[in-house]
Amino acid sequence: MPRETPHPQTIFHLVPNEHSPRAQQMLLHPDNEPFVSLCQADNPGEEDAYGLEIGYHVSARPRALVIVEVGKNADLIMTGPNISQIHFSFEIHPESRQIMFLDRSRLHSTKIEPLGFRVDGNFRQIVLVPDTTYTISAGGANVDQFVFDIRGFKKKDVFQEVEKKSQMVDLRGQNPRWARTVDDAPTDLPTWYNTRLHTPIIGAVKRTIDVKELGRGAFGQVWKAVDCDSGCFIAVKHIELPPRVGLAVSNDEVLLRREVKILSSVSHKNIVEYLGSSGWNTGIVNIYMSLKPGNLCDLVKRTPSIRSDDDVINRLWHEMLMALDYLAFRGWIHRDVKLENILYTPSGDDNYLFQLADFGLASQQHLAKTYCGSPLYMAPEMMYGTRQQSPKVDVWSLFVVIVILAQGGSLHPKLASYEDVLKCVRAAAARYEFLRPMAQEDPDLRASAAQMLTKCFNGQGLSTPRHQINRIPAT
Repeated sequence: MPRETPHPQTIFHLVPNEHSPRAQQMLLHPDNEPFVSLCQADNPGEEDAYGLEIGYHVSARPRALVIVEVGKNADLIMTGPNISQIHFSFEIHPESRQIMFLDRSRLHSTKIEPLGFRVDGNFRQIVLVPDTTYTISAGGANVDQFVFDIRGFKKKDVFQEVEKKSQMVDLRGQNPRWARTVDDAPTDLPTWYNTRLHTPIIGAVKRTIDVKELGRGAFGQVWKAVDCDSGCFIAVKHIELPPRVGLAVSNDEVLLRREVKILSSVSHKNIVEYLGSSGWNTGIVNIYMSLKPGNLCDLVKRTPSIRSDDDVINRLWHEMLMALDYLAFRGWIHRDVKLENILYTPSGDDNYLFQLADFGLASQQHLAKTYCGSPLYMAPEMMYGTRQQSPKVDVWSLFVVIVILAQGGSLHPKLASYEDVLKCVRAAAARYEFLRPMAQEDPDLRASAAQMLTKCFNGQGLSTPRHQINRIPAT
């Protein structure tokens, strides 16, 4: 008999649509009856209605990532000629812990509104957002045999509650209804359980849910977000553009389009992954990037001991040289290499993967003439505008990064003038002979990233062909 009060572990209800008799019949199925209860109306004017409970208490088999499966042979029984053994399910993303709705049917005969599944690529899942009214349809040629509304998905603390229940799920006993399948091999995890986004596989990000602000500045805001279609965490840069006047495009928009052009055309393990953009016609552009734990400034604050860790500093030096050579070979200049724009990801014990990020000031070599970047890291030809800029401005900046990180001199952001910066660079270059070729004030005498890779790392990670690399000029 249906309960007037839902089970305390109920997350939300599947309420049969009043025009879907087959969905209403599901409430009467003997295997479903224990999970039928009264759901309070979400909005004024609506009536309370009986529905199927969705929560960890429903699932007959302990599986921390699966909340409920619905189908012919599932936690909630849905029968019909075009219904799969498991037709759709509600699951937890293993990384972001978001609740997701998945179409598990053989013929993809499930849909959800609003938003719906993305039509480009093989996207058959979507993140569910609390306080959103969803309608799920399943089965039949027109995908309308069974129609349900998701109701009661309103708890602000729902994710904390779900997390607690997922941790407790393994303590539950086996439901007698599943005794006939106890000896069956466990079902493999669906292929969507990728905990990182990979552009060639999943495709460009198009819609996200902001989770936590990571930083803000004159350029806009950076948020930790969830990709609605994969469930993965990503980073989103929200940038408000000045209004267009007629057909004129602002300098801010030009710079932003340049950044996107570069990021969408590069692919290197030491350059942060670009995952797409949106909002170009709305005034607020969203740039989607792979999410990392932080930048070099964060890493130094968190682990001050890396300043004296030669292995870490050598890895950083090597990986950034590889990234800069990759860009230089393609004619790009970053022009803002600094601690804040180098991201890290832990990679094994006491190891890190370093990636160059924030290409907002980047330019093609033949266009690079303007003053930009951070003065502390700025090469003389950029500061004084005396020479055409080349990728060697990035090599100078990397020298400053290494010296600051290793505390090998007096370089710091509060130096009074650029002349003081140059004095500190000269002193550091005298101290670190192996880095000295990177700190030559004359760019004609300064080493390129390719030359430093050849000299110090036997060419490992080169993008520039060896036959194009000359000797470092003698000084």
